[in-house]
Amino acid sequence: MNAFFITVLLNVTLMGVVPPLGWLQDVNEFDNKEQCEEMIPVLGPMIFQQMMSYTNGLGVVEKIECITEEEWIDRNTALGHEAPENVGWKKKKSTLPEGT
Repeated sequence: MNAFFITVLLNVTLMGVVPPLGWLQDVNEFDNKEQCEEMIPVLGPMIFQQMMSYTNGLGVVEKIECITEEEWIDRNTALGHEAPENVGWKKKKSTLPEGT
């Protein structure tokens, strides 16, 4: 069974980065998509704040979804990014408190 990760589609067109769109994936994994999706509303404000800080206010969060690592790689390569060399580096269970 594949793990799911909260993943953000970030648009950094204003930064002049090519390609301007990319999916960023969290390191905390969830056992299933439903469990992951339950955390999006909880973590959403923090995610938006982190992305604004990361891009100095020039990035736009286009979407937040729960996808597998394989989907993350496929989506980013379809956008023109190179595939990461160290796939599987994120094997870490969620450290979020139960019920949050």
